Amino acid sequence: RIADTELEFNLGEAAHLAELILSGDQRAKTTPGLSRILCATVAVLFRVSLAAGALQRQEDFDGGDAGHLDDQPEAGSEEDPDR
Repeated sequence: RIADTELEFNLGEAAHLAELILSGDQRAKTTPGLSRILCATVAVLFRVSLAAGALQRQEDFDGGDAGHLDDQPEAGSEEDPDR
């Protein structure tokens, strides 16, 4: 199939636009197609990062924080600083 593009931009322009918006530039916020440009940029960067191996899926997520403190016993009452 052949598709016509509705919007064209390059990543350099999108990065510059994002910097302007984050710095509070009011004119940048009125850029036509702004939300689509920024969303498409995030999608492209995600796919590139995933393909490059920068993002990896963690196995057996336990819902905890960092995980390294999960296997330590809880402090006893003698170690509680509030008592």
